[in-house]
Amino acid sequence: MLLYAPSEGEALAVADALDKAIFFVLGCSDLIITVDHKPLLKVFGDWSFDETFNARLRNLKDKTLHYRFCIVHVLSLVYDRRLLMLSPAIPLAP
Repeated sequence: MLLYAPSEGEALAVADALDKAIFFVLGCSDLIITVDHKPLLKVFGDWSFDETFNARLRNLKDKTLHYRFCIVHVLSLVYDRRLLMLSPAIPLAP
């Protein structure tokens, strides 16, 4: 059993999702990935490999280099045991 830090697990989810949707997102020039884990902005942003000390994060970033995407942070709330992703474009309605 491998133990991942929270940032490594979240980065693995992004890399795995991109890998599974490769036929849909590979040529997309305006792909936006929304995450609720703010440290991923630094990992997948403009961060050189020289600054990466974590080998797992470096490998996961390397797997996503052939995709063109913008990564943004959204606020997440835990409500009724479900995770709701709230975007500024989606108004809160009861």
